[in-house]
Amino acid sequence: MIGNTLKMLFLDFDGVLHPAGVPAGTCMPFEWLPLLSELLEPAPNVLLSIHSSWREVHPLDYLQEFLGGLGDRVVGAVPLGPKEAAIFAFLAKHPEVTDYLILDDSASEFGSVLGARLLVCEPLLGISEYRVQKNLQDWLHL
Repeated sequence: MIGNTLKMLFLDFDGVLHPAGVPAGTCMPFEWLPLLSELLEPAPNVLLSIHSSWREVHPLDYLQEFLGGLGDRVVGAVPLGPKEAAIFAFLAKHPEVTDYLILDDSASEFGSVLGARLLVCEPLLGISEYRVQKNLQDWLHL
């Protein structure tokens, strides 16, 4: 049970917190994590659930460690399987989640049902892109 959560941010890693599709060694993993931390700082009620493919190979405590100070906000990872179905399964298990946003770099992994809840990042820019930051702030009501 999560508690009285009002907002949940479903978080992908590749293409969101660091560039995706670039040669190994050309970027720092989680290089935009400080930016996400800064964006979420004024919204302590927002919790995180991980839907990144990293959940398939790393245990939850490692995922939390990767996220540094935001690790305390991680309430879990979605179940294994296609991202959209996994997010719906997570939401079904946690009806107290009344508002959510999905950060991902691949719209093709989601159907039109989640369109308004999906904030798609450009894979090479992730959350460093102003448009993404502005949309996230709007969702946070900042």
